[in-house]
Amino acid sequence: MKRKVTYKERLRKKRSDRIMAKRKKIIKVTLVAILILTTFIFGISLLIYNMIPALELRYSTLKIEAGSDFNEYSMIKKIKAGNKKEVKIDLGGLNTNVPGKYKLTYTFKDIVRSMEINVKDTKPPVIECYKEYEVEQYGTVTMAMLVAAVHDVSPTNITFSNGLSEYTFNEEGVENLEIIATDSYGNTTTEVVSVNVVGEDVMAPEIHGADEITVPINEEFDIMKGVTVTDDKDDAPVLTADIEKLDTSVPREVTITYTATDKSGNISYVKRRVTISRTVANYNNTDYEITWDTTGIISQPYLIAVNKDWNTVTVYTKDEYDNYTVPYKVCLCSIGDSTPTGYFITLERYRWKALYENSYGQYATRITGHILFHSVPYYSEEPSDLEYDEFNLLGTPASLGCVRMCVEDVKWIYDNCPKGFPCVIYNDPSSPGPMGKPEAIKIDVTNFAKRGWDPTDPDSENPWLN
Repeated sequence: MKRKVTYKERLRKKRSDRIMAKRKKIIKVTLVAILILTTFIFGISLLIYNMIPALELRYSTLKIEAGSDFNEYSMIKKIKAGNKKEVKIDLGGLNTNVPGKYKLTYTFKDIVRSMEINVKDTKPPVIECYKEYEVEQYGTVTMAMLVAAVHDVSPTNITFSNGLSEYTFNEEGVENLEIIATDSYGNTTTEVVSVNVVGEDVMAPEIHGADEITVPINEEFDIMKGVTVTDDKDDAPVLTADIEKLDTSVPREVTITYTATDKSGNISYVKRRVTISRTVANYNNTDYEITWDTTGIISQPYLIAVNKDWNTVTVYTKDEYDNYTVPYKVCLCSIGDSTPTGYFITLERYRWKALYENSYGQYATRITGHILFHSVPYYSEEPSDLEYDEFNLLGTPASLGCVRMCVEDVKWIYDNCPKGFPCVIYNDPSSPGPMGKPEAIKIDVTNFAKRGWDPTDPDSENPWLN
């Protein structure tokens, strides 16, 4: 039979349980406090540790190849309480291109560390040489002829395999020469050059193309163009002339001397006569001197020349050299005191153009400023409203500065000469031009039915055409 627990026993049990629970709580709080204190002490210790300067290098001794790159900061393995840039480094005169031992000193705050760099040259020189070379029999070659460059950080001695610095060839044929480069640390490289020994060169070069020539005045002339030189043993003989540039501004005869020299020193000379002539236009077997720039413009087939003294317009087309020297067409015109002289590149073009004081012109092309090619003036933009009295002045000075022409001629310019064609306005009292001066067409001012029309106007309503 189970014994019954008395009240006093239960009371003692409860008291014992409360005591045990309190002890456990005290132990738990104590353990937590110990853990916090331990962590705190560790953190403080670590902080103090990190605040103490320290410097550690990767090596005490390091070997590097001469000529290699070296970064002194990469030698720092560990640093505390600072960074690498705070470290003062004494390189001890380190030169990575000069073999030797160098002491490097690293100072960080009160800490001093050192290491030794041993720069060694173990690589052989690199020789850049011409793999093939040609020389005459009994000729001598030196290192400078065969070797372009030698690369090494140390002083280098270069010789042929026989120990000499030059070599003489007594027999024709191909001979392979060994070139040996040795630096001051005993590193050696050998290269082979194939030398082709040919018979002695006694023939001078031949100059071609230096024939007599006539050059138009003011035309640029390249004295070397078309002149060549050949040699039986030298693929690239040197060709020179006794002048650098020919002045073509003055008509005269000039002698140019060309000199050719081959690699064996053989020399030849050729004299060339160049005649600088005035530019002429030939018409009906008669030469006419041209005093302006005749250089052709690629996109323009014609140049138009206006002679103020004769009131003529001569159209030139291109010759075989692409210059404007071939007379093509001649027309009458009327110029004025204000007509400028000079060389012009034409500008805008107009089917009808308002002129001075309510007058109008057909087929106008601007030469420069307010100066134009245009027809004889009209009172309105009607082809039947011509100022006929002005038409009858063609071939004489009558304009305010423009170049007046009959409709047929000015329309030809409008239709056949693109914008930007060259125009020359000049004075020459001695001649109207190579094609002469055309006879003027006159209007009968008493013919009321027709006088308002330009007789050359191709308009289908022009009564002069019926």
